[in-house]
Amino acid sequence: MKQTMPTSQKGFSLVELMIALVLGLIIILGVTSVLLSNLQTYSLTQGQSQVQENGRFSLDIIGQDLRMAGGWGCSGALLTHEQATSGTLSAGFMRNTLARNASGETNAQKYVKKFEQGIEGHRFVNNAWSGDSKVTALFGNLAVDTTSDIVTIRRGSTFSAPVQNHSGGTITSPLGSQIIAASEPAFLITSDCHYGAIALTTVNGNNLLLGNNIALGRDFTDGIVGQAHHITYLIATSSIDPNTSALWAVRYNFATDQVIQEELITGVESMQVLYGIPAGNNTNTNYVAANAINRYDWEQDDWSNSTWRTIQAVRISLVSVSQDTGLSPVNQTIRIGNTNVVIPEGRLGQLFTSTVSIRNNPE
Repeated sequence: MKQTMPTSQKGFSLVELMIALVLGLIIILGVTSVLLSNLQTYSLTQGQSQVQENGRFSLDIIGQDLRMAGGWGCSGALLTHEQATSGTLSAGFMRNTLARNASGETNAQKYVKKFEQGIEGHRFVNNAWSGDSKVTALFGNLAVDTTSDIVTIRRGSTFSAPVQNHSGGTITSPLGSQIIAASEPAFLITSDCHYGAIALTTVNGNNLLLGNNIALGRDFTDGIVGQAHHITYLIATSSIDPNTSALWAVRYNFATDQVIQEELITGVESMQVLYGIPAGNNTNTNYVAANAINRYDWEQDDWSNSTWRTIQAVRISLVSVSQDTGLSPVNQTIRIGNTNVVIPEGRLGQLFTSTVSIRNNPE
């Protein structure tokens, strides 16, 4: 029987294997490069979106309060405050019944009670904050950015309720228990669009009890009642990312003498606030920094050298930065006012500016 030898099998040569390996590596490198490029583009897009969202949101939050600054009651008819704290209230005026020099009060308590001043700003110059230095009582442990401005807004509430009855130191409203928490005194504004008054108030059911049973100088039956609010916006080191700054809102609980600090938006590096003062027979507006406006001496009720109540608009600028690092090959430098803000760690940054007309308390 004839045997057939098996045919020899041929494989790839070493050269062919090397060529295939090189081609495979080239393909893998190409795919990896495309993937890394897509990831970088995605991170860059996300960073840009984050910067724009935070910047616009910051301006929206502050802008909403700014538009209400110095706005009391149901209209802008309350022109200014009344210096008298007793007797009949004058038409067209708002009376602040809060004590100006009460013994034992803290600087924070004294600072927040200045409801005659709908808007108040501070700028750090010559190693001190301009205006009323008592604003520092709101800082607590915050590492406040001294290259940024501070703005405080005082305004009436967006929620109000009808006054059913006003007798002496008691105001009755069907929604009284919804205006003020039962356990905490709060600042109350009552108005009928022609008269207004502010008092420290507690609640018992639907009865709003005025501090010290104080008389408001007018019967506000059939008027409206709501809380008087204050809020201070500033830039300080973030509690979430200590390598960047954040926009903070600071409020104050008068009853407990407690400063309430809330980090609103992480990644706001700088804020500048300019105030529009009428000029040229009110045909033009000059924008100036807070330190160019003389302080209102609330304790002495002295407006003689201050123009805070004449402010008609506010121009606010801020720098928003991304929380992700390494998105820019070099650290950006953004100029805001007279300050250069260096964006660290390759983060993205952008300048946002908005001008807001405010109600305030015109003369």
